[in-house]
Amino acid sequence: MKYKDLSKVSLDPNSTEKSTELLKQHGVSAPDSVIKQFYIDHNANSRFLDLYGELSLHDLEWELVEFDSTKFLQIGCSGMIKFN
Repeated sequence: MKYKDLSKVSLDPNSTEKSTELLKQHGVSAPDSVIKQFYIDHNANSRFLDLYGELSLHDLEWELVEFDSTKFLQIGCSGMIKFN
């Protein structure tokens, strides 16, 4: 299943649990937060469809990693371009 095909699944914006079960029935798995924030909340967003429509959800592998928050807060700061 591709990201653009999510609109064909009756995802319920009020029930992450129900939507997770529906996606599992279609062979898709992801963390609940991804299902809620990315699959449910943005599956009809034209910008997301342009960017991720061809993304194969079956091929994604999700892994929880620990990340040092001080380094995370520095992302984008070290290479900022200044405009005058």
